[in-house]
Amino acid sequence: MEPTEFLSTARQLVATGSEGAYRSAVSRAYYGALHACNVLVPAEFAPSQAEMHSDGSHNAIIGAMERWGRSLGAGRTDAQMAAKKIAQLKRWRVVADYRIRQKWDIDAEKWVRVAEEVFRLVEAARSKRDGQVANTAI
Repeated sequence: MEPTEFLSTARQLVATGSEGAYRSAVSRAYYGALHACNVLVPAEFAPSQAEMHSDGSHNAIIGAMERWGRSLGAGRTDAQMAAKKIAQLKRWRVVADYRIRQKWDIDAEKWVRVAEEVFRLVEAARSKRDGQVANTAI
């Protein structure tokens, strides 16, 4: 399975228009973005196996993205922006999945778009990195 399948499911859920579907869309969008980050973060920044099998695996992936972003230099890098957006998505995923008695007035479509942006940012960061690595090999 690919992370994009979660995002595709999130888009389908948003189209149905019920609260349960909206909540599920935010959750699926988050997990798609999280898995994309985990797949694309360079190995030297990736969480350890122990971190991935712990209760803090989500934070470990977000932390890996932050470390990668900081390593790229000053300013807001694609990896840093992806880390910030995935952390925002995580907060709304918790609301969607665990705070079911809380009134739902969250724009699920917006958070699916944020997840799409995380995909674009992490793919751009990885593409730049791979291009730089290829150039140093020449």
